[in-house]
Amino acid sequence: AGYDSDDGGRRNKRFDASTVSSKPNVAGTKIGWLADWSGAYPMEEGILNLCESTLKDVFENKDALNCSVEKVLDVPFHAKDLWYSWTTIRSRCILDNFCQTFGDKVSGSI
Repeated sequence: AGYDSDDGGRRNKRFDASTVSSKPNVAGTKIGWLADWSGAYPMEEGILNLCESTLKDVFENKDALNCSVEKVLDVPFHAKDLWYSWTTIRSRCILDNFCQTFGDKVSGSI
């Protein structure tokens, strides 16, 4: 998977989902529930409770994956920093797709 590059292997290859087990052993894994990021992402009434209860149903209950869902009370950084990170990573992914499609013509012009 991925593409050939002469950049010394710095670019990551594309993720190949076929290499992941369909029944992974994730027992004991902790899942951090960030909810609405301390109010930064407002939701309609009932949405957060529905999401949290569904997470617990899927990951914690008897027939689930034996993980624990823990509510994170203090977000690790400001929402605007999360947005900046997301847009930066997304831009890089788009660039990599262009480079894969159009080759060095794109990366050399940036």
